[in-house]
Amino acid sequence: GDITPITFTLFMFGGMSVYKRHVRKQSASKENAVFLISLAIVGVAYYSLREVPVWAQNASFSPVYPQLSQLQQQIIGGSMIGIAASSMMLLEGKILGISGILSGLVDPSGSERFQRLAFLGGLIFSGELLFQYYPQAISHVLTRPLWCFAAGGLLVGIGTGMANGCTSGHGICGNTRLSKRSFAATLVFMLSNFVATSIVVSLAIF
Repeated sequence: GDITPITFTLFMFGGMSVYKRHVRKQSASKENAVFLISLAIVGVAYYSLREVPVWAQNASFSPVYPQLSQLQQQIIGGSMIGIAASSMMLLEGKILGISGILSGLVDPSGSERFQRLAFLGGLIFSGELLFQYYPQAISHVLTRPLWCFAAGGLLVGIGTGMANGCTSGHGICGNTRLSKRSFAATLVFMLSNFVATSIVVSLAIF
């Protein structure tokens, strides 16, 4: 509902792109630089100028279907993700790896830019639609300085580039395909997440 998610996403894009270019020893093309800067300007302008009602800002979290138990909601949500990943594999023969799909937008060797851009639009539009009609489902539960989201996105982007995949490509699609590389990647990033979160929370760093 605010500028923090797009800040995280843009810095994640940047970290992933910089790492991959460093490994491949590629220089940034003018076309991709203009595209990424334009995307950043549009996103930041939209979330900065958009008026968010006070009641939406102060809304406490409430699931879309509160009559369902937490376990039932988790099963439904997980099933929807599984159906989406399976559908893409069956219909397109491709893995639903978000970082891989979106990194092609700024990768000179990436193809099918229109499909990748449509995928990005779907991610943004679905969350925005939910926020507009039911903001209680996306409440502001995490309050941190903006630079924390920027630094976090940058580190996630670099880590995603090193692992050649993220929680969707490795954690969902790779593990179900019994990929050893995905098992190792999931173990590393989940363990790192547990350790980093425990340190930050226990020491009250932020």
